[in-house]
Order: sequence, then structure tokens, then C-alpha cells
Amino acid sequence: MSFLTDNSKTYLRELVRQGLNDLEAFAYEQITVDGSVKTLTIPTNAKVAILTLVSTVTSGPAVMVRYDANPTSSDGIPFFNGDRWNVLDPKNLVNFKITQFAGGTHTLYVEYYR
Repeated sequence: MSFLTDNSKTYLRELVRQGLNDLEAFAYEQITVDGSVKTLTIPTNAKVAILTLVSTVTSGPAVMVRYDANPTSSDGIPFFNGDRWNVLDPKNLVNFKITQFAGGTHTLYVEYYR
């Protein structure tokens, strides 16, 4: 059972939208993801990042991500070609780790906001 009413959900969604609209894009990086664990090169004052994964692997997961430990090809949160997600906290930016799940060419595009 959800503890939020429809009005609460609408209000919360609006607060998040306004908070994200106040951010300024100011830095970018491109990471080639392979069998080694990669981290982000976080610019000073970064608060949020939008990440987009492009991979030659089009069926099944391409990469694995973790924030609490090093991911492996069998342990982590799977992401697929074309996935796009936000990292909304500076601590999670610092703790972000990614590695490949399947062979192929994988590129993570990262846009940073302050």
C-alpha cells in the first residue's frame, strides 16, 4: 500500500522537476567500459549527473553498476544499450562503479550539473 496520495505524488514530482531545472550543465565525459572497474572523474561542484549507455550489445545487459562495492560481470545492477539514468547525489557520484557484463563495445556518456 502506497503512503503517498495522488496529490502528494504530483507535488513531489513537481518539487523534483523544479530542483532539476535549477541545475546548470557544465562538464562532460565519455568513458569506455571494459572488463576493468571504472569510476567517474567528477568535476568540482558537481551535484548531479545524467548518464547514457551506448553499446554494441543489443540483447541482454551490457554493463553492471554498483555504488557500494566493485561490480562484476555477475554482480551488480544491469544496464542495457540505450539506458539513461540520473545520479542525484554527490556521494553516489563518488561511489559509482561500472564494468562490462558482456563483450562488445560500451561507451558511457556523462553530463555533469551544478
